[in-house]
Amino acid sequence: MGKLNRLKTTLRALIRERFNDVERSTEKAQELLMECQIRLQRDPLNGVLIEKEIKYSKDYHRWNMDRIKYL
Repeated sequence: MGKLNRLKTTLRALIRERFNDVERSTEKAQELLMECQIRLQRDPLNGVLIEKEIKYSKDYHRWNMDRIKYL
């Protein structure tokens, strides 16, 4: 039983650490997306911003899906 409890403690710490990374990455991706969308509203025909918005949107969606899996 001792080995199982040590393993359980280690796994809990690992999951908490990984979840914190996912949370931070999700928040950062959301910030980047929102900033890009604000800039895109000012310059809607800017092709570079359009491409960035598509990339940031995909990144945010991926991180958010990972975050939801941990909940």
